[in-house]
Amino acid sequence: MQSQTNLLLAAAIFLALFAAACDSSNNNNDNPQPECTAGEQGCECLEANACNAGLICVNAICIPDDTDEPDADDEPDVIDEPDGDDDPDVDAPVDGLGLAVDKDNARACEAVLTDAAGGIEAVAFGEGVKGRFMRRGERLAVAFIADGDAPIADNAVELVLKDGFDDLASIQITVASCSDAGGAPIEGTQITINDQR
Repeated sequence: MQSQTNLLLAAAIFLALFAAACDSSNNNNDNPQPECTAGEQGCECLEANACNAGLICVNAICIPDDTDEPDADDEPDVIDEPDGDDDPDVDAPVDGLGLAVDKDNARACEAVLTDAAGGIEAVAFGEGVKGRFMRRGERLAVAFIADGDAPIADNAVELVLKDGFDDLASIQITVASCSDAGGAPIEGTQITINDQR
């Protein structure tokens, strides 16, 4: 349990450093980055998990609220696990565009993606992982850990794309690292984008 707490702390520190680095790069006049205003689509939520009109707060990021137009074919974002073995608010399994980790001993990972065309609407975490993500302009930081001492399944972390978006070449992983169950870095870890659509 202590090692999982350490991994969560490491993920939180990674996201904080990412935010600070992005803020400092936004102040660089040679390479200005678009501002991401809290409460707007793709940006962090306002206080009390609020967003601007037409948006809802999911994983601390504002995304379009399409609850007004329910579709019987849509899968729910959250499923209930009645057996009591897992957390009752586990995200639904993922089967689309996801992240794959090449090391079976990886238990916590961090990645920074460049989303030049703004096609990623959100990041969803499937069964077996917990995580967070943060967007700053065209960069997206994702940190996730395994729920237990088991390998991170391919596509356990899903990149939720905007409707009709298909320019996958505009999405690149620029930084990736993983740690083992003890929190030690794993050299040579690769995180790749895995298209299972």
